[in-house]
Amino acid sequence: MIDFEKDQQNTMKKTDNIQSLADQVEKLESLQKRLELQEENMKSTKKQLEHISGEVIPTMMSEMGLSHQWTRRYNQKRDIRIFWSQRR
Repeated sequence: MIDFEKDQQNTMKKTDNIQSLADQVEKLESLQKRLELQEENMKSTKKQLEHISGEVIPTMMSEMGLSHQWTRRYNQKRDIRIFWSQRR
């Protein structure tokens, strides 16, 4: 004999599990999109950093008659040592 009440309870549990799974998939997709945006922001920031540290500052220092020593190392602070050039 079929126990309709028990069968209904099992169906309800499966439905709850499916909804929970769907919620987690949506959360995963949202996190992936957020990570992609953050990675794009990091790339843009790195480009700006390289432009300023590799082009703008050295050019400005050169135009001001300053020599510079510019140490670039990944994940380390830029070390700037400025020496007045002797123009006399």
